[in-house]
Amino acid sequence: MDKDSKQPSTGRIAWGVGIAVTLVTLLMTDWSYLTAGPVHTVSSIAAAVFFGFLAAQSAIFGIEFREKRRREKD
Repeated sequence: MDKDSKQPSTGRIAWGVGIAVTLVTLLMTDWSYLTAGPVHTVSSIAAAVFFGFLAAQSAIFGIEFREKRRREKD
């Protein structure tokens, strides 16, 4: 991808997707479960970060797959 391109980098998209999914996962978690104790809090945060990581990896895979297909078409 050229430096003059107006498209955001793959890393920026992946970070955005990962952070968004992490925050949404935490917001969807029941507050009483998060405050039930340290084990519940840590496991909830770990699960949210894990889902964010999976979403970021999926975004990277999708972007690279799209770019590969576009290069093969040309």
